Amino acid sequence: MRLAICDDDLKEVENLKEQLNAYQHLHEEESFVYKAYSNPAVFLEDWKRNPCDIAMLDIVMPHMSGIQLGSEIKKINPNTILIFLTTSREFALDAYSLRAERYILKPVTREGLFEALDYAHRINFAGDKVFNIKTVSGNAAIKYEQILYIEMSARRMIVHLTDGSEITSIYLRSTFSETVAELLDSRNFVLTHKSFLANMTYVKTYSSSVLTLQANKRSKEEQLPISRQHTASVKQNYLKFMARGTEG
Repeated sequence: MRLAICDDDLKEVENLKEQLNAYQHLHEEESFVYKAYSNPAVFLEDWKRNPCDIAMLDIVMPHMSGIQLGSEIKKINPNTILIFLTTSREFALDAYSLRAERYILKPVTREGLFEALDYAHRINFAGDKVFNIKTVSGNAAIKYEQILYIEMSARRMIVHLTDGSEITSIYLRSTFSETVAELLDSRNFVLTHKSFLANMTYVKTYSSSVLTLQANKRSKEEQLPISRQHTASVKQNYLKFMARGTEG
């Protein structure tokens, strides 16, 4: 689970960091990382390159309010979970118009924050999760389970689907690993190479140099190279995946 904070009150940011570290300590078995910003414009530019699962936004900020920032975030990824922070209830209707999951009054308490994060975690892993990519014809929302593997070619992502079709992204400025970070967090996906990401759900055979995928018995097999740099991590992730079974 990846979270980004934007609050121009540096004292409150430090308070949030302290409480997030405590939350992270209580959930060591899960992938949980966060980033903090005090400038909405910087936050938004970074978000465009590397979006997170959850945005925790102060509502009253100079130049751009948290409501405006949340609106821009939703345009980039409608599935983003929004949590608003404020000293007043007067913006509650505006916040919920963006389908915000929580509206927390400052000063943020440990109890209030932990409840919001637990709820966000349940939402984040409930139902059919989708991976959003930008294509020349607009945004494409692809269910995780539909992805067989993804490759990066000429700064564009090619998403190979289980039905044999492909979806190609627009030119990407971020790195491949940054672009597919949310899939890596799900623990059903693994990088086999700097340019290949595999869905472990469809692994048929594994060797030290090749990962063979097959969507179903009628589909053709796809072989992905395993680079020396990724050999150890692929083996580790493959064994963990086989031990626990596929996660929803």
